[in-house]
Amino acid sequence: MSWILQAEDLAPIALGCAMLGSGGGGDTHCAIILLGELIRQGHRIPIVDPAHLATEEVILTVGYVGAPIVLAEKLLSGGEIVSAIDAMRDRLGRPIDALIASEIGGLNGMVPLIASAMTGLPVVDADGMGRAFPRGDQVTFSIYGHSSVPAVVAGEGGEVVIITAASNARSEELTRALSVQMGSKAFSIEYPLSGEDVRRHAIPRTLSLARAIGRAISGTIGAEARFEALASMLDRQWGIATRRLFAGRITACSRDTRGGFDRGMIEIAQSGTDGQLMRIAFQNEFLVAYRDDALIATTPDIISIVDADTFHPIHSEGIRYGQQVEVLAIEAPALLKTAEALHMVGPRAFGHDCDFQPIAALPA
Repeated sequence: MSWILQAEDLAPIALGCAMLGSGGGGDTHCAIILLGELIRQGHRIPIVDPAHLATEEVILTVGYVGAPIVLAEKLLSGGEIVSAIDAMRDRLGRPIDALIASEIGGLNGMVPLIASAMTGLPVVDADGMGRAFPRGDQVTFSIYGHSSVPAVVAGEGGEVVIITAASNARSEELTRALSVQMGSKAFSIEYPLSGEDVRRHAIPRTLSLARAIGRAISGTIGAEARFEALASMLDRQWGIATRRLFAGRITACSRDTRGGFDRGMIEIAQSGTDGQLMRIAFQNEFLVAYRDDALIATTPDIISIVDADTFHPIHSEGIRYGQQVEVLAIEAPALLKTAEALHMVGPRAFGHDCDFQPIAALPA
């Protein structure tokens, strides 16, 4: 079903995007501020169901590339996105019909909405990850054979760079290097797709899913009630399994920035001397979780750490010693669980010596 974004949708979508981000994707606060103002000014943001796309239409992925922490000091202007879309239209030599999120997780789930308000282009209710991953070539479009090029990277200083490369992996490397030169605050427009490409290989209706998650969490009081509301809604309306993995206090968090990624390990302890210990490894996003020595959840399933009182997701860069948290896991979309996908987004793709452990197999 297609719909028009309303101001009252922003907070639920932002909350849902944060939950689907698995600890990554960037903070959504700046997007709420900018989108709220754009809607107040009368900008219309249409959301289109992927089933309604015509085969010959051209759809572009839109994403933020850089360090999310930069946005805490320098808010989005959105002008970079418009410059990138204009450059891609000129390069392709034809109009652009719609935009789609590269990933629904975190800020990037909302970046196409900003672009839509500024260009008038509709946003497809879908994305290329169903969550967030560290690399731009870990989208389903790349996994299932679509080229990311030509790609356009634009910075706030007016720079616009068009990339052609022999592989999606190389295009991703160049995009990330350009982002660093642009102050770790840039936007990429890539993966020119047809309507048929999107219908076959996008994760469908993830904006609607994010909104439903946000509404379920914010519509109840207390962690227990919020989890039950979330799990019930996801199972009943979406056929998605959700598991409550752990509850405790953050007792350690080691991190190191290497290769442009924030990597580390989080430890969460239950109260009492005999309490269990959970360890969660991350590379921007939470990737694998161990309860004591038992592997309990892995990417591509979504591991989310939430505040024990508010049930709001905590980003990996926001983890602090002493926080009381709960750990949840949400089942990944089917397109991320094939052999082709697990080669790119399973735990071994991130250097972990283990195989995918589906949380749907765990007791409810």
